[in-house]
Amino acid sequence: MEDLWPDFNDPLEDIRMPHEILNAQAKFLSEKTNGSIYAEVIRLDFNETYMTDDFDEVEGTLGYRFVIRSRYMEHYKFELLKIIHDFDFYPVTILLDEKMCTELGRKKTIFKIHSEFEYLELLKRVFSSKRLLNVITVMRKIN
Repeated sequence: MEDLWPDFNDPLEDIRMPHEILNAQAKFLSEKTNGSIYAEVIRLDFNETYMTDDFDEVEGTLGYRFVIRSRYMEHYKFELLKIIHDFDFYPVTILLDEKMCTELGRKKTIFKIHSEFEYLELLKRVFSSKRLLNVITVMRKIN
């Protein structure tokens, strides 16, 4: 009998999943703050309902939270964003808090991103936002 399955090793090596990008950014955050601030990428429960502040239901099979913490404030966390996508990776849906969206000039808390390039561009804007810089500054000053 002939093997009808394709070679699974080659085509997926260059694809970066959205949560892998977040894991890399979590590592960079820890390095830039000498470990005083760190981030966790936490898989969402499959049964969790994804709702936005506008009560729009978000569909997807895979979901992750990006949570920022301080080693000085272990009891506190700042949930920066959630991502939700299917096995196709893109589009990916990003949920941000209302204050972050206001700073980014958006009324809705939900972003539908269609490519890795768009995803990286949005993450750059979020990571360099005044809101996040304020949160990180406060976390670093409290010890």
